[in-house]
Amino acid sequence: MDKAAIGPVKYPEPTFSTLVLSFGQLMFAYSGGGVYPTIQNDMKDPKLFPLSLFSGFLVIYSFYVPLAILGYAAYGRGIKRDITMNLMENRSLRIIARLLQFLNLTQLATTLVIYLNPTFQIFEYLLEIPRSK
Repeated sequence: MDKAAIGPVKYPEPTFSTLVLSFGQLMFAYSGGGVYPTIQNDMKDPKLFPLSLFSGFLVIYSFYVPLAILGYAAYGRGIKRDITMNLMENRSLRIIARLLQFLNLTQLATTLVIYLNPTFQIFEYLLEIPRSK
């Protein structure tokens, strides 16, 4: 990263409101409780659900934590709402920023189907559509 372009890193004082905001962002990152029952129900072997849930959280954790730590260490108070906006300011990191934005968009588009799955299953039940195995 170009430290000259960023300038000195200043870190904000932690407050109760920033703690609550951080907690809310973490809860959003790990949200999905509404779809867990349908995912477990659709699994070939539902007994493996705890392992798949743990694996999924581990993958999310391995992406979120390093990015958060590195972004905070590099930009401090100057970090923007989306870290890719900070990366776009650095010419050599623009490709990485675009890739991250594309991956974020892909994640949003593909998880929409997963979040709508319980609603579709309710309609299938109400319309008495037989469940295929």
